[in-house]
Amino acid sequence: AFFSQRSLTRINIPSSVVEIGPWAFGRCSSLQKVVILNASTTLGEASFYECTSLEEITIPSEMEEIPWYAFYYCTSLRKVVLPPGLVKVAEGAFYGCSSLTEVEFPESLTTLERWAFRATGLTQVYIPAGVTGNLEDGVFRDCNALMEFRVDRDNQHYCSLPPGVLTDSFYALLDHTGSTLIQYPAGRA
Repeated sequence: AFFSQRSLTRINIPSSVVEIGPWAFGRCSSLQKVVILNASTTLGEASFYECTSLEEITIPSEMEEIPWYAFYYCTSLRKVVLPPGLVKVAEGAFYGCSSLTEVEFPESLTTLERWAFRATGLTQVYIPAGVTGNLEDGVFRDCNALMEFRVDRDNQHYCSLPPGVLTDSFYALLDHTGSTLIQYPAGRA
């Protein structure tokens, strides 16, 4: 559709659009802002792949899944507000979003696939109770600014121990028993 259109800087996607296809805006390197007006619009795989100037996107409020590599290497993306009913963030969805320093996971989230937030600028991560797996698969690998993990105490698969138990001053990510370290915050290394 608009693949590699370097002149595109902002776009309002009208409410008549129900799906943004795979690679639709991939490599639109000047695209800075996207507003999706239909709350139920879905995204295709790699729909904003390597939009290196993208700073802001309004993710549709009814979206249940952020697809495979949707925002791969959107290096200017700073903050993402995930919709309240989101269930899954697919493989590599935000991989390489080095300016992304904060994200709030909704309580509905159950799945974070491999490399979903790899090489982002996240400084802290809160894992909701419903997240059931894949954190061992490098979801937060190479997040060099990451200082701590916190896990909802009702999560049956993961935990984070308070300062003083495993470390002196921060929370690390462990399995639900607290006996296997899954990830040490890279910003503490």
